[in-house]
Amino acid sequence: MGAAKHNELLDYLAKSVCVVLSAESTLSQEEVQRVAEGVQTRLASVWANNWVYIPKQMHCRNLLRYQQIFADFDGSNH
Repeated sequence: MGAAKHNELLDYLAKSVCVVLSAESTLSQEEVQRVAEGVQTRLASVWANNWVYIPKQMHCRNLLRYQQIFADFDGSNH
């Protein structure tokens, strides 16, 4: 993975942290940005030069889907 891809991933991560913190907390935008940069820096230093596998969590998604199908089943909708 080249440097451009590496930076893209960390930038996306920082933006994602900003989005979640802005929506879920009462932090100011300055604080949100500072936390996102801290997470980005921390992950870059801890996981530098390592391969990281991020699963799609298909098992969890399928489980939620099957639970919804079971909850909606009334005997006449098979």
